[in-house]
This record gives sequence, structure tokens and C-alpha cells, in this order.
Amino acid sequence: MSEALLSNTEDQKDCNAVPSRKIPRRSSRPTRKEALVRLLSRKAGADVPTICKSFGWQPRSARAAMTGLRNAGYEIASDTPAGGKPRRYRIVGTPERAG
Repeated sequence: MSEALLSNTEDQKDCNAVPSRKIPRRSSRPTRKEALVRLLSRKAGADVPTICKSFGWQPRSARAAMTGLRNAGYEIASDTPAGGKPRRYRIVGTPERAG
């Protein structure tokens, strides 16, 4: 084979090479789910306005996130404090394989 053909073939091999996939590194920052679990795991729990302020969410997003936790196996209790304060939510049971 001539040198021109060899170099052309080598260039094509480089073009057809599959790029290596880098494994994304885990950030030291917790995920939103982990942060919500931590917030709701406190003894006092959290109310929807606190969750909204912590995450910058709308109330419907906070409630939907708690529904997602329930669907993942977390048991969430709610208490209505006296004095017209907002309902407070807290995690009282975790799934066997939390994650």
C-alpha cells in the first residue's frame, strides 16, 4: 500500500473511534431529594412555606416532591399546629432501601 492510503486509513480509524465516556463525579452537594429528606427528618419536620423558601419551589412543587418520597417508600406524617399555622410534615418511616 502506498503511504497516502495508509495515512488516509489511519485518519478514518481515528474518526470512527468511539469517544470514551467519563464517569460523572458525585458532587459534594446533596441532591434535592437528599436535602428534602434531611429537612423532613428533623424532629419538628417542615411546613410547605419552609420547603418553598429552602428550594425556591412553588407550593405545588413542594407537595409533589413529598408525593414522590411517599411513592419511594417514605412514610410522611402531617400535623396541624394550633393557631392557624401551616401544616407540618415529617418523615416517620424510611424505605428499606432508601436512596
